[in-house]
Amino acid sequence: MLLSKSLLLLCSTVVVMARQSTRGVVSNAIFVGEDTSDPKASPVEVFKNPENHATAASSVVLFAAEMTGFTPGVRPAKSLEKPFHKFWEKVSVFPGFDLEKNEQQTLELSGSWTQMEEAIEKAVSANGAIVASSILQLAPYYILLDKSLDKWILSLVVFEQPKESHAVKVQLVHMFLETTTGDNHYPVITPNQKAKIESSLFKVNSSLLTSNAETFAQKVHISLVDDTINILASPEFPDSDIFIPACRGML
Repeated sequence: MLLSKSLLLLCSTVVVMARQSTRGVVSNAIFVGEDTSDPKASPVEVFKNPENHATAASSVVLFAAEMTGFTPGVRPAKSLEKPFHKFWEKVSVFPGFDLEKNEQQTLELSGSWTQMEEAIEKAVSANGAIVASSILQLAPYYILLDKSLDKWILSLVVFEQPKESHAVKVQLVHMFLETTTGDNHYPVITPNQKAKIESSLFKVNSSLLTSNAETFAQKVHISLVDDTINILASPEFPDSDIFIPACRGML
């Protein structure tokens, strides 16, 4: 009964309060560790065998993303705010993900990208350095995709499976950021702002996935980790190969 109710929550509509102003959303997803999944495993085996649970986790995350319309790879940044919040909620209520840790911090930002990266690393205890570096890859590079916006949500999904282990974790991180346009027409951080960041770390409940493998296999389309990452990642700025080194010099 509990599983049925939880699945119903996952499939139901999450009500999100309207914001006063639109925030653009840029997103990325990464994998850390070693994926032991068999790419040819059947849907039932994906959920039944712990060796395949990285694929199971990525399939569930993509299931939530597609149900809510949170597909940054194909949708413009300014259309993703409400889908993002719905996506976060749906992942959070999935019965096979057990919340290990939730961290919410307010960062004092000076206006320096380097200082922002350092602040993120200190604020997020799980994969702090990786999270900070990955978020910096989203800002300022990706926000050039829409210069009409100055309020942003930077979203990151981390799939993690340590080497020689079947323990899979999913980490959701998002940060609110305000930017402005500098003299060189590149985005810069609005100085002296207080930026909120939140990280939720979930452990995949292997025993629950295994015991309910057939149920999950019938409801969730299978997606390998790399495929899920591609759908959750915002498109790169067309001139990123030129822009990124130049911007690094200004950090």
